[in-house]
Order: sequence, then C-alpha cells, then structure tokens
Amino acid sequence: MVEYYEPEEHYPKADPEEMRKWEEKRNKTLARKRENRLGHIQRHLTKILSNEFPEDAPEFQIVYEPMTKYPKDKTGPTIKVPYDDSPAYRFVIAKKDNPQEKYVIMELIRSDVDRNVRVTDIPQHYQIRGLGNEHIKEGIEKLKGKKSRGLEQTRGIASIILIIGSLFFLSNNITGYTIANITKILSNSIGVVLFTIGLISAAYYFVKR
Repeated sequence: MVEYYEPEEHYPKADPEEMRKWEEKRNKTLARKRENRLGHIQRHLTKILSNEFPEDAPEFQIVYEPMTKYPKDKTGPTIKVPYDDSPAYRFVIAKKDNPQEKYVIMELIRSDVDRNVRVTDIPQHYQIRGLGNEHIKEGIEKLKGKKSRGLEQTRGIASIILIIGSLFFLSNNITGYTIANITKILSNSIGVVLFTIGLISAAYYFVKR
C-alpha cells in the first residue's frame, strides 16, 4: 500500500517592518475614532450644561482627560486601570477660572469608548441625558459649595481678628488710654465699633455653618 503525504505549505514570513507600520496605522485610526467619540460625548454634556443650567454655564466647562486610576467602587480606594481597559478617560465639570477645581461626571474605559454605536444613538446608549444631568448638577453644587466655604472661613477669621482688635482698644492696660494721640473716648468708640462688627460677622459665620 502506497502512502501519500500532503506537501507542506510554506507561507512567506511576515515582514517585521510591515507589521509595525500596519499596527501603527491601526492605532492611529483607533485613536482618531476615540477622539471623535469623546468629542461627541463632550458636546452632548456641554449642551446639557448650557440648556439646563444657563445661569451657571458661563462659569463652568465640560472637559475630558486621560484616566490612569479609578475607584473600583464608591467606598473603596482607587486602583490602576488594567492594561486591557486602557486607554481610559473621565469627563469632568471644571471651573473656567480654575480648571483644577473639578467634579467627575463620567468614567469610560476602552471598551466603553470603542463601542460600535451610531453618533445619533450616543445620548441614549451612554445614558447621557440622565446621568449627565444629575452629575452636572451635583458638580455645580459641590464646586460652588467649595467657594462658599472658603468665603465663610474668611469671614470667621475676620470676625476673630475684629474682636481681638476691639479688646485691644477697650483694654484698661493702655497707658493713658492713648495710642498715637487717640483719646480715651475715641479709643473706646473704636473698640465698641470693632467689637460689634466682629460679633455680627461671627454670628453670620455660625448661621451659615
């Protein structure tokens, strides 16, 4: 009995340089598609900001940035974005005059960004209307709250300074009740005014808190 063997097929080896160029071209195409998708999402969120919060919109902006860490859950610590999920991005609402003050609206990993979704279906597919509206509102409240707390702390410190200053003018330890030729009556008057302003400022501070 004669046995027949299929001849071995010899495929040409891939050229490493050609493979490198192909991979580079593919990565550029994917990066361009991601930027387009991120731009569409950014415009949808910006539209929500402008339409739903017209009074606050001039003060804020919606931007996206690369994300290397993200919270695994709401209460847990942040973890590094796995290689298979990179690149990852986050959308934030930030103050125009201080972009470092920001609040996270949405976090997307590579599989989220690379979804095969038509441009017209992006708002519904990413739940932009619901999540975007809710998180933009939260971000505005948080960022405006930080500014308010800063002003309140300033008022609190100012009230302490005013009260201490008033005690200085009202103190009986001032020799002759005179500072730079200020008479006793004028010194006491200044002390009373400063003390009154300090009390009002302190009361306002604690009411706000």
